[in-house]
Amino acid sequence: MWQITDEDGLPSLTVYDIFQDERGFIWLGTEMGMYQFDGKSYKHIQPKNARGRAMSYIQADNEGNVWFANFSGQLFRWKNDTITEADFVKKVGANNNFVYVIEDDNIWFIWEHLYQYNLKTKKLINFSEKYKDLKNDNFGYFVTVEIDPYRKGIWALINTNSTQHQFYQLFFIQNGKIKSQTSVPINFKNHISLNVTSKDLIIFDRGNNKVYKKNLENTDTENTDKDFQLFFDGNQNDNKQILFGRYDETGNFWICTFSGTFCFDKNLNPIHNKLCILPKKTVSDILVDREGNMWISTLKDGIFVLPNKDVLHFNTSNTNILENTINCVASDDEENLFLGLNNGKVAYFDTKKQQVLHYYDTHHQKDIETIYYDTKHKKIYVGCAFTYIFDKGNFEPIYQRIGISPKSYTIFQNTLISANANEANAVSIENNTFGEGLPLKSFFKNNKIFKKNEKSDTTYYEGGANNTNFFLKPTKVSVLEEIKNLLHFRQVRSRAIWAEHHRFWVAYSDGLFVYENGKEKQLLTAENKPILVRCFTQTQDSTLWIGTIEQGFFKVFEGKIQAQYTTQNLPGLSSNFIRCIGTDAKHLWLSTDKGIVYFEPKTLRTRIYDRQDGIMSNEITSITFKNQQLWLTSTKGIFRLPTRQLPYNTNPPPIYITGVKIWENEVPLIGEYVLRHTENNLKIEFQALAYRSRGIFKYKYRMIGVDSTWIYTESTNNFARYPSANVDTTLHRKCLKTRTSAQKN
Repeated sequence: MWQITDEDGLPSLTVYDIFQDERGFIWLGTEMGMYQFDGKSYKHIQPKNARGRAMSYIQADNEGNVWFANFSGQLFRWKNDTITEADFVKKVGANNNFVYVIEDDNIWFIWEHLYQYNLKTKKLINFSEKYKDLKNDNFGYFVTVEIDPYRKGIWALINTNSTQHQFYQLFFIQNGKIKSQTSVPINFKNHISLNVTSKDLIIFDRGNNKVYKKNLENTDTENTDKDFQLFFDGNQNDNKQILFGRYDETGNFWICTFSGTFCFDKNLNPIHNKLCILPKKTVSDILVDREGNMWISTLKDGIFVLPNKDVLHFNTSNTNILENTINCVASDDEENLFLGLNNGKVAYFDTKKQQVLHYYDTHHQKDIETIYYDTKHKKIYVGCAFTYIFDKGNFEPIYQRIGISPKSYTIFQNTLISANANEANAVSIENNTFGEGLPLKSFFKNNKIFKKNEKSDTTYYEGGANNTNFFLKPTKVSVLEEIKNLLHFRQVRSRAIWAEHHRFWVAYSDGLFVYENGKEKQLLTAENKPILVRCFTQTQDSTLWIGTIEQGFFKVFEGKIQAQYTTQNLPGLSSNFIRCIGTDAKHLWLSTDKGIVYFEPKTLRTRIYDRQDGIMSNEITSITFKNQQLWLTSTKGIFRLPTRQLPYNTNPPPIYITGVKIWENEVPLIGEYVLRHTENNLKIEFQALAYRSRGIFKYKYRMIGVDSTWIYTESTNNFARYPSANVDTTLHRKCLKTRTSAQKN
């Protein structure tokens, strides 16, 4: 999700309404007027006789004309850059807000009465005068009107104006005739609006902060209170003050409130466990454009663009997490997450409730660098300057201050092995005790035993690479605590660690080492160079995948390198820097400094996930999978996306020729140009409406009869120049195409 504000050129941070016309332009009704947005610039659409600048209520008719209104009772039509005021609204004396909808060739609007204006016949009908029932003294005034595209008609709500109760009547109008009339046994307060689904009529009562729905399929029974069910109560949803409802172009229904928005599917079932999106913002409108981007306009905070509603972003604004920077993640057997923060705390995050349940506190105000969850013993190992160990049900550490700045943990043969800033070491956790037994007993049993160093209390083992030794000695971790048997490996900074069934791996700053059969061995590239590793993961076929700092990633099986993938031999790999790797058992997800790369090992197919897909950070710190969802931690919070492939944008952006110049003199835009031989210095300007790419895309163009191949240019160079064209040419829109840098448009 990204935000558009005045710093990006947005004319006003208060945006009442947002709309996309048939050509692809985005219309914004703002406090400072009506604007047309092409992804780069804002064109002011200003009526001459407008009583005020603020504009809203944007709609389009069947001919593509755009209609909008202000808050002073004026309705305007935009057609081919010409703006006219609707005279038929003037005739009824409207001087304030009014409601209108466009149904086929009719505009229905309310100014105390219900009016019907036909765009073709130019006739204005007072619908209230047309029907005697509506002139009864029991009726007061019309409140709101809404189109029903499923039943080919409109719904209108009228206040009965009763002296005792403020009840309402609901009318369904089809082909200009009243087809049904229903009493509404609910005491609405004020600011009523309607929405319609294929099954239900939804009524917003802003005065009481409630939303009701009426099943429209049940038409044979007499109306009762049960026909109108309470659908959403803002008073019971963190006191969210409702505004109104919006349907997006995919059929989802949104409840907009003064404190965020809620999404429901076509059957009005909550999406994302009723998660509130933008909970601290006043949401005014929702739009899903042709590319699938979701535009959320707000009052006072500009516009937020969500490229994909399936990609959720959790941070301090919409959850109770203490900070946005998440350094690492681990998961438990309840499918919840342990999130390592910057303040020495680990947040226990419920993936279903989407909330932090509690915190584990190391009481050390430094970054949590790594977390490992021991499912067998229900213990949490936390690296924060030292190692801290928690029982899952105890929020205070039971052991602490072991090792120096741990970077990674694994458990191998009842032994906790850790990669630290100064070394890799191991300590026994056999029988759920810490440091009592001999670490890695099975690992060393078929080799030489530990030997006692006569000059110190150190016991060493002759099994290291290059004639180095492992050594075992008591280690004091505090004034009162001592680990009896701490096994030290190479005294070199280590970054990551991974255990398999018969071996384990340690990534040191000077290379990758494997420990197997009591021996230590360095693994080198085909060029006999050290492998500088950052991360590991393993797929269900026992293949080990190793991500590196600048060498891409390696495929390793049974301790041997099978392949190395880099930007040179794997199309789609965006960088050779692999920060972390995750797997859904079969496929890989690689975090690079240029987005997330999805990789299928069998087909070698790749796809990049980045900001265009809603992942608004290239600094993904860790990846894990839970509940068929991919969870990414970052410096901007947590992202969740489905493991299924997110859809590509298959809609090519519309392209328009915006100007033609001959010898630098602008000529009128027409459909076809026949040029004389002296008119051979041409400049053709064009523009594509590609919002998701945020201006990062490429054009390709060619002039028929002149260019034999396509010419490529960046999006900033939106013109073609022909200084010496010497043939008659025909110029059409088909001569232009666009594509984004990630080939998603």
